[in-house]
Amino acid sequence: MEGRVIGDGKMFRIGGVSVRYKMKVPAAKRTEAHRALEIHEMYCPVHQSLKQGFEVTISADIEDA
Repeated sequence: MEGRVIGDGKMFRIGGVSVRYKMKVPAAKRTEAHRALEIHEMYCPVHQSLKQGFEVTISADIEDA
C-alpha cells in the first residue's frame, strides 16, 4: 500500500491510496482471481469508506492532574 499526502494550506491530507497485491494463483484459477480484482471495489468496506469519505468524531476524558 502506498499513500499520497498533499499539502492543503497549512494542513496535510491524504490525496490518494494505491494498493498492489502480490498473489500466487494456480493457472486454473487465474480467471477467478482477475474477476475478484475487478469487483473488489464494490465489496471492500475500506475502499468504500475511503472513496466516500467518513465521519471523524473527537472526544476526550479530561481529569485534574
